[in-house]
Amino acid sequence: MTYRLAGNIDGKPFSVELAPGANRLGRSSKDADVVVPRDTVSRCHARIDVTDRGLEIQDLHSHNGTFVNGARIDRTTIRPGDAICLGDAELNLLQERGSGTEPGATTLSRQDTPLVTQSRSATFRSDAHLDSARLTWTHVHTDPGTLDGSPDLLKALGDLGSCLVRDEPGREIGAVCLEHMARVFHFRMACLIEFNEANGEAEILSHYPAHLDPELEVSRTMVETVVRERKILLVRDVASEASVWDTAYKKGIRSAMVAPLMEGDQVLGVLYVDHEDPLQQFETGDQRLVQLVSDLVAAKIASNRTRNEIEWAAFIQRRLLPESLPHPQGYAMAARLVPSHCVGGDLYEAMELPDGRYLYALGDVMGHGVGAAIMMSSVLATLRALARRAESPLELASQLHEAMVEQLAPEGYVTLFLAFLDPRTHQLDYVTAGHPAPVLLRPGEDGEFLASTGAAIGMRIPVTLSSARIEFTPGSLLAIWSDGLPEAFRLGLQHMQEFTQERLVARIRDIRHQPLDAILDDLFRQSEAFVGAPRSQDDRTMVLLSRE
Repeated sequence: MTYRLAGNIDGKPFSVELAPGANRLGRSSKDADVVVPRDTVSRCHARIDVTDRGLEIQDLHSHNGTFVNGARIDRTTIRPGDAICLGDAELNLLQERGSGTEPGATTLSRQDTPLVTQSRSATFRSDAHLDSARLTWTHVHTDPGTLDGSPDLLKALGDLGSCLVRDEPGREIGAVCLEHMARVFHFRMACLIEFNEANGEAEILSHYPAHLDPELEVSRTMVETVVRERKILLVRDVASEASVWDTAYKKGIRSAMVAPLMEGDQVLGVLYVDHEDPLQQFETGDQRLVQLVSDLVAAKIASNRTRNEIEWAAFIQRRLLPESLPHPQGYAMAARLVPSHCVGGDLYEAMELPDGRYLYALGDVMGHGVGAAIMMSSVLATLRALARRAESPLELASQLHEAMVEQLAPEGYVTLFLAFLDPRTHQLDYVTAGHPAPVLLRPGEDGEFLASTGAAIGMRIPVTLSSARIEFTPGSLLAIWSDGLPEAFRLGLQHMQEFTQERLVARIRDIRHQPLDAILDDLFRQSEAFVGAPRSQDDRTMVLLSRE
């Protein structure tokens, strides 16, 4: 019995026999046993081990990756009929005996074998029979192993867990899950059915094998029973219970399992597996495996839904920030907000008021993530609603405090810098409510910190807010930031090291004459380089205002 890789490379037939033992595949004859002449193939790209137990392929840290049936792999078992891609070189694994193909061996093309991942409506038919001539999984799966504690099972579950924690689209993950499940026991067909969040309709998330009829025939009664009872269903012998599962029996189903995909008490979908061979009945061990896989897949689906909701919330939050940054003639303004997660609790505002003055604000809601983001949206909306009627930043801050004190959690608060700029007098009236002190750099001076004028917004302590005034002289630059910038930290050899306010202000002094956007680029780049990552542990926001 021999194995062969075959395909077309640059329009020319390619075929090579795999030797027993290790077969290194790559572009370079110096580094590889099997030369695959494509530029997208690394010098030593992958290795296929041929043993008495079967075949295994391992990616050798290639540049463009190794794929089996459309799924990127690090190491996995392969079988005749599998489609293998090294970069963009597409090959098929064939099995031969002597000079001919072994009876029953599968030699499907690349187009026949990829896992199906697109969404379709699930079709339930009560009067149709399955096509008995259709290729079954038993044709391509020759060594299922045993279930309890076997190396095949442990490796399949390990590979499954690995693919579930990777950040990949949910539909690809569903297909890969079914492939891993197929490695450890026989079935005719398996599919993941997800219930659409919007309308509750059933959709095929993925199915295996991939070449099945697009309109999959599953037992509607079984699926509805599982959704209603919210527990796994095992039917070992459909024929013995034909009075209950008459429709399933007419479809050719002889044994079946259906497991709910649960998040709390909500059914997200089902994992459906069946067999047409009366001698291949599912047992309790199979049920335990299907239950485990369904729990893992349900967690991934729930995670993907949460991620989608957060991404949508992040989009809405970005739209809440001002689209333009109005400023008087002779002034310039720039702002930047980088959340530590998809959504955050920082905010900024720039607005021209009805009397010709300009409002500038930067705030930081206590906390991180979704909760802080929701409160940030409320604070910003309330600030905008009150701003046009306020006579001063002190009045606006006081009204905002009264509006938010009941909405915030008992220990919640918002630090806020709020200023009104009068372009006729060039005076800036401001309130610094528990916020990091901004710095005003005038020509020839090292910088003046604008001291706090009261406690944070929403804090339930008897501290009176006040305001202050400065003159915005020509050549002045005002820098306002949230604490995420100076307090960004990295772990040193002995203690935690912060970026620090001193380092931030010193850098602003050095580059103060550059365009404001260039200053922001530099400061955020400096912060990222210090932390060693593009995202820090807290939201980072800065507003710059300068006068010519």
